[in-house]
Amino acid sequence: MSVDWRSLVVCPLRSTRRGFLFAVETRRITPPTSASLRVAAALSAFLFSASLLSATPAFASSQPASAEGGGEIDWVDCPDNFMDLVIAEPHLYSCAVVEVPLDHDEPDGPTTEVELVRRATSDPESRVGTLVAGAGGPGSANVMHTALARAHFQGDVMDRFDIVGHNPRGARMDCFDSPEHEESLTARFNAAPVTPEEISDTAAAFVEYGEACARNEGDLLPHLSTAATAHDLDLIRELLGEEQLNFLGMSQSGLTGATYANLYPERVRALILDSPVDATRRNTTPLDYDLDRSQASESALTAMLDLCEDNAERCAFGEGDPREKLDTVRERLYEGPLSLPDGETVTLGTLVPELQLPFSLAPALAPPELFDGTYERL
Repeated sequence: MSVDWRSLVVCPLRSTRRGFLFAVETRRITPPTSASLRVAAALSAFLFSASLLSATPAFASSQPASAEGGGEIDWVDCPDNFMDLVIAEPHLYSCAVVEVPLDHDEPDGPTTEVELVRRATSDPESRVGTLVAGAGGPGSANVMHTALARAHFQGDVMDRFDIVGHNPRGARMDCFDSPEHEESLTARFNAAPVTPEEISDTAAAFVEYGEACARNEGDLLPHLSTAATAHDLDLIRELLGEEQLNFLGMSQSGLTGATYANLYPERVRALILDSPVDATRRNTTPLDYDLDRSQASESALTAMLDLCEDNAERCAFGEGDPREKLDTVRERLYEGPLSLPDGETVTLGTLVPELQLPFSLAPALAPPELFDGTYERL
């Protein structure tokens, strides 16, 4: 049986023990709370380190579970650097590490590890099962949607489902030769290189990064694929004790969900694909595909600037025309770095990620106040 990914944008779920009904809008954004705003700075730092595949494991488990060995998940307390990001109800959270085959064609061979975070249901008596949530990337920290569950999911969902996020295989890679090597190399990753020298150095840094990963994680690299991640997902389903999978896949994880449905159609209970990747376009016309994504990002930035202007009293950048002021800053940064009175140096490469992070990974945390530091510096 083959399942067309385009048909899986929304799968019916019912609000009973036998299921749960999602509306066409698969995520309802709730107003930000003061707790939401307090985690913003920590969120940016945590996600940036995760995006660089930090060598430091986020979670630890006394005995990683293995579906192949018939084990059970050993849920333990989550580390402090993760719990600092949790918006509400920290007592419901636990973490684990599970082992999955490095090569699913050799289930008894070497293994690799996948990190899990669980937010237990708010109402155990109404529990239906587990909803596994996946983020974008590829390679983004899927556990973040669990940390921010209160901002991403309706109350009825959290009453009836344990929410489980998993960092996909590869998130625990240690590519660097030493901490000094990591610091020197990642300092050259420029999110928006402008001059020919910046472009050349950034490209060279990523080439060196790839070489370092091949050198230090060469056994894992051939097994980093959407198909392997989908197979991991099925083992996670089994370890969770679920006969069928409930899965929410956002962006790149939508492709993981569609792949899972093609591999294991009989094991899908409910599948929600939010803004799924168009695999055909991404693989055949990647430049055109990325151009469309850039235009979407520009639309999101325009909406944020409009919101800032409409709420000028709450936005440090709201007086006057925010778009015109941002264009002025951008054009100035194209000319080179800008030194601020407090000694901070701002480049286009440091500004762009600061604007992108709240939109791409925590849309419910993107009120004007979240950008106050950025706007004040602008």
